[in-house]
Amino acid sequence: APILVTESGIADGAQPDDRRVRYLAACLQVLQKLLDSGVDIRCYLYWSLLDNFEWAEGFGPRFGLLRTDYGTLSRTETRGAAMFRQVLASTYRAA
Repeated sequence: APILVTESGIADGAQPDDRRVRYLAACLQVLQKLLDSGVDIRCYLYWSLLDNFEWAEGFGPRFGLLRTDYGTLSRTETRGAAMFRQVLASTYRAA
């Protein structure tokens, strides 16, 4: 049966986002090994694109690949987002 990874992420409120970069790199390496060994992985969805409100912890945890400034609602790309974008760009070329 195919595998769909529908929620994978980590909160990292620190700047410059090193923990998320390590987490994403480890996840993507494992996914690549599984794909190379023939496992049918159909998708990988990172949680979350934007920082959000967590019912148990409010606005404290920073899950977003884009960091949200709650005062202005502006968004800034994290190092994790930049790394993920680079991996995707080098892996998937437009047809």
